[in-house]
Amino acid sequence: MKLQSDHNATDILVRWTQLLDILADCPPSFINNEFVKGQEGKTFDVINPSDESVITQVHEATEKDVDIAVAAARKAFEGSWRQETPENRGKLLVNLANLFEKNIDLLAAVESLDNGKAISMAKVDISMCVGCLRYYGGWADKITGKVIDTTPDTFNYVKKEPIGGMYRLAEHFGRHLCLKVSRFLR
Repeated sequence: MKLQSDHNATDILVRWTQLLDILADCPPSFINNEFVKGQEGKTFDVINPSDESVITQVHEATEKDVDIAVAAARKAFEGSWRQETPENRGKLLVNLANLFEKNIDLLAAVESLDNGKAISMAKVDISMCVGCLRYYGGWADKITGKVIDTTPDTFNYVKKEPIGGMYRLAEHFGRHLCLKVSRFLR
């Protein structure tokens, strides 16, 4: 069976098997520009919904991990990220969208195996993530302020700015995660 892509089902399964090997050792959190294991070292099973077998185990993030991530996000927000130009922020989001699009077959296979969706539907979800990231990437350098006319003798100016970092414990992959991340990055 040929999928609507450059990859056939066997290729995707082989790539998925390789990804499982990576996930087995992959820490759950990306904090301060590096992957880190959970503070408590806990793991949980990822269950295949079609037959309830264990696909793999992944590391679990706890409240301590969230606190560390929020502190790192705050530090980045108040430091290097705040100095990043809006144009470059947009480019980074578009680059992330391009990576999603480039790896759509693999991401859709992972999503399908993880939650039981048909690969075609998982591709739609990934495509929606791509669109969402590109949308917010396009807005990154177009957010402006505006003057609000309240009385003749006052000048009120509103400037929209990011207000801080966030940490999302994602129970599933989807556009909602992309939306949360992209809102933070703009």
